[in-house]
Amino acid sequence: MALINIGWTNAGSFHSNAWESTRLCRMTEWKPVMEGHQVACENADKFHYSMFYWLTDGWITWQTSEAWQVPENCWHNATFNFLVTRG
Repeated sequence: MALINIGWTNAGSFHSNAWESTRLCRMTEWKPVMEGHQVACENADKFHYSMFYWLTDGWITWQTSEAWQVPENCWHNATFNFLVTRG
């Protein structure tokens, strides 16, 4: 089982389209047994948007449920666990 804590701050403002994935990182020595997701926590003023982290094909991505102009210096955090195999 893997437990991952993700934290990042975007330096500049950027636009996120609804359900469009933003790749953050890739696991290289572990393979997830299945897809996973976790709700994200942000210090943004648009809390009615749903923000998620997804784990698919070893990629950890971030996405929102609605189009959103993400403000600069916004922090994003989540912790999630999932089953993995060596690989």
